[in-house]
Formats: sequence, structure tokens, C-alpha cells
Amino acid sequence: MQTTIEIRDHDVSCVIGCLDWERRQEQSLRVNLKLLANDTGHYESDELQQTIDYRLIASQIDFLLKNLKFQLLELASQTLLKCVLRSWNSEAESFVFTEGSIQIIKKVPLSADAKAVVGVSLRSNEVNFLRDIQSWGHKEVLLQNKDSSLWLFSVLPGASLEITATEADHCEDYFVNQGLLTACEGQNLILESGKSRVVKSSETTVYQNKGDAPVVFLRVLRGRVVSKDKAQEKAGILGA
Repeated sequence: MQTTIEIRDHDVSCVIGCLDWERRQEQSLRVNLKLLANDTGHYESDELQQTIDYRLIASQIDFLLKNLKFQLLELASQTLLKCVLRSWNSEAESFVFTEGSIQIIKKVPLSADAKAVVGVSLRSNEVNFLRDIQSWGHKEVLLQNKDSSLWLFSVLPGASLEITATEADHCEDYFVNQGLLTACEGQNLILESGKSRVVKSSETTVYQNKGDAPVVFLRVLRGRVVSKDKAQEKAGILGA
């Protein structure tokens, strides 16, 4: 049995577009997302853990659009859908989401009624990225272009990951799934699902997974040109 999850008419204010004035101010986008999910439980209780928290998916969309500041709707829609499918399926024994589709709507500037609409549909088995496997878990590069990078990290139970921010203009982490990931910086910070954390340039953080399941988080780097090999070199990733 499959469950259908739909998020309709989700409005996000973000920087989007290629023109100079579009890079200086936010515009409103409307996002419609549809996901087909494997049956995740028998729904014998009314607990949120029995299903998928759609609020976390919506907050993930917000995080990506606001931080990556796309120029093209085409790249935005493709990246958002791939990221949602990949991050939720990253540690599942079988696909949590088997397929999905997304539609992003943007009002055309200087026109009262015209709108630009871009849509993408993908199956989960079409979303594959090179996986760098380490003792603490693994890393995948989901997006790498001249303006920004998007990395996915999965930290195994009981493992820790030491990671140093690159010299980007902006670096921010977003925590995808439920878990007990903490940040050690002289004090323990409990990092909640659906929350983000701005990281200062060259700052080193140790993330520890104190739970009993893998924890997935995303890192966005934006601003300076960093090649794929150089970005991996600068990450300073060390296994526990």
C-alpha cells in the first residue's frame, strides 16, 4: 500500500531570478509538492512517529529556497525534489518515497496576470549521487555550481563527525530527521529536526549522534567558487 502526501499552495519568499534587481530583493513563489510513500506503519496509534511529518518537508523546502537563492526555476524545482527524495530515503531499508513531483509558480515581473510555471517528476531510483563512505557514516554532494553547494551528511548511531566550514560567504546546516544529534562547542547543543544553524567561516564543529538511528543533515555553502575536489578537501571531515 502507498500513502500520498501533498503540500499545496505553499508560499515562500526568497531571492529567485537572473536580473540584477531580482538578486537584490525577495519574490514570492508558490510550491506544490506530491510524494508517493511506502506504507510506513500500521497506524495503530495516533502518534506522529507512525507517519511522515509534512511540516518538516515544508520547512526543508523553505530552507533550500531561502539559502540557495536560485536563478532558474528549472534548477530550483529539480534540486528541491531530488533533495527531498534523497534525504528521506538516505538511510531507509527501502524507499520511503518511491516517487514525487513538484511545481513551482512565479509571478512574471511587470505583468498583472502572467505566471511562470515549472514542474518536475522523478522516481526515487532515478536520484543517485556519489556516496563518500566513512567510519562515521557518509556524505553526498547534491548540488555543486559556481554560486552554491549542497551537501548531505548521514551520521551513524554512536558516531561523531568533525567538520570545518569552508570559506564561503554563507554556510548553514539543516537537520532533516528525528534524532539525538548534538553539537559540541564547549557546551552540548541539541539539534532539532526541521531547524537550521548558521556556521561561521572556518568554524569547526563536532556533531555527535547519541541516538539509536542515523541522523541526516544538509549543509548549504553559498557565495564563493569552490571546486568539487577543493570543497571536499576543505571540509576537514574526520571519523570518530
